[in-house]
Amino acid sequence: EDVGGVRLPDAILNNLMCSLQPAEVEAVRLEVEIEASGALCLYASSHPIHVHLVGSRLYGAALHNADIDCVVEIPDTMQHALLDNAELAALSSQDRFRLTSMRALLCFRRHMER
Repeated sequence: EDVGGVRLPDAILNNLMCSLQPAEVEAVRLEVEIEASGALCLYASSHPIHVHLVGSRLYGAALHNADIDCVVEIPDTMQHALLDNAELAALSSQDRFRLTSMRALLCFRRHMER
């Protein structure tokens, strides 16, 4: 029911039944994409945020009580919105992506906690 100690919205929880059909899994993925877009719209207003289904649900090999695994794809342009110039200059490309991802995740979490 929670992600990192944060309770998911009822709209998502209502879809997390034991035996989800592919259309229901897609509805959960879309709801997460909408929530992520809302949380990060200040940083990526002109670029879409995508949520991709991964894991056993994607491959149709999920067990009865399997969870739903998603990856949130954020645009590269968010680096400039989430990092200051000193960080952009000082960090390697790989570290910039990691720090941007962590800050985006924190924004998403704060959004879900409201």
